[in-house]
Amino acid sequence: MIDTVTLIYTCKNRLTQANSPFSDFSKNGKGFTQAILSGDELCRERGLYYPTVRYCERPVGGGVAGITWELTIEFSIPKLLCSNNLYEFDESSLGDVIKTLHKRITEMGIRFISQTDIPELYVRRMDVGKNILMNSHLGVDNVIRSIANADVNRWLKFDKVNYENGGCLIRFHSKDEDITFYDKSKELERQSVGNGVMTATKFSGVLRFEIKMHGKRMIERRIKNAGLAIPEKWEFQNLFKNEICHTLLSKRLEYIVSHVPKIPLDEEENISGLLANIMAEESQKAGRGGVNKSLARLGLICALKNGVNMRDIETMIEDAFGKESLKQLKNIQGSPSHYQLKNLLAVKKAVEEFRMLNPF
Repeated sequence: MIDTVTLIYTCKNRLTQANSPFSDFSKNGKGFTQAILSGDELCRERGLYYPTVRYCERPVGGGVAGITWELTIEFSIPKLLCSNNLYEFDESSLGDVIKTLHKRITEMGIRFISQTDIPELYVRRMDVGKNILMNSHLGVDNVIRSIANADVNRWLKFDKVNYENGGCLIRFHSKDEDITFYDKSKELERQSVGNGVMTATKFSGVLRFEIKMHGKRMIERRIKNAGLAIPEKWEFQNLFKNEICHTLLSKRLEYIVSHVPKIPLDEEENISGLLANIMAEESQKAGRGGVNKSLARLGLICALKNGVNMRDIETMIEDAFGKESLKQLKNIQGSPSHYQLKNLLAVKKAVEEFRMLNPF
């Protein structure tokens, strides 16, 4: 679902203190005049969520082509409708989003944008995300650890950072996008959900998966690469679509999960089942030698799971099978356990099914 979005409104006239709610205008050396209107004070007074509105007056073509006056309206759709971004809303909620946003910006003193203007506003930023309920914090941590092993360096850079909510956040990024996974239940532990009817303790594990995209070119590229048609009119109402959100999230998750190293046939419930499958596969390929090799692989798996020193294992594997076998060793080392793999596949299934998490 779409979370944070930035909409652009082109003003017909220059804004000043006399004809707008903005009071603090600043100008930089490049000729840009800016002002910010934050809804934080109103939020504290009324207990409601308000967007952040910025005014920018900038020269076009170095000032030769004139000056444009823009308002950027940045807000979180879930927070706008229910004061938190745990719950999710799809395109059927567009009317409620437009009505509520218009009411909030009017209360902030911006009265020159009509309700009919909002669905046609230009989109500069769009973040899509999914909250996935899991059985426990451990399940979320397991998924994050597994995803952190994804070999996607060819297309994406990877960062692992501490998240401000006390949990862990992993981040993949490129010129086109910023992808994050983190344990959202950490922040839910410190707050009520919705109107306080449901407490965060009911959500023992919540994995947050989101893609941040800034700029029309970036969003267009991601939509095109996902195999979707680019909307003819670049308007809020044409981008707030379930198909766009679902496809962007599921395609990216599929790519990342497919690059998590996995031991072949590692979906068995126990070591004996894994051994049976490995032996059957190898014996068909290489007879008795294949069985012996499969036993060595099984021993290697067990050693890794029990914390045997990696240098000792590398020496043994080189002596037994040669340096080429080290590639397989790395795959085994980074492979999720059966329990971790089960959680990872559950996350993938939840995104594919794309059921909304909402308070209704």
